[in-house]
Amino acid sequence: MSGPDNKVLAKLQKEEAKLTAELEALKSVVAEQTSKEVLEELKKKHIDALHEYNDVKDAAQAVLGVLANHEQVTVREMHENYDLPTKKDE
Repeated sequence: MSGPDNKVLAKLQKEEAKLTAELEALKSVVAEQTSKEVLEELKKKHIDALHEYNDVKDAAQAVLGVLANHEQVTVREMHENYDLPTKKDE
């Protein structure tokens, strides 16, 4: 190759290296953003599941309260009668 061809080739190789670096940087940004979105979605699902669990637990406690009242015992005794966890189990 002659001198001008070498200069053109060198310029193109330099441009290719620059574009490759930009591409890798963009891939990194996309991967990071995707990870953040996935983590946020998982966090939201976990929080929603905790809310549902708490609602179900509250409803169960309300039912136990009604049953305890009907049987004229304490809610703690209901927990013990049905082998449910109590504060002392924690």
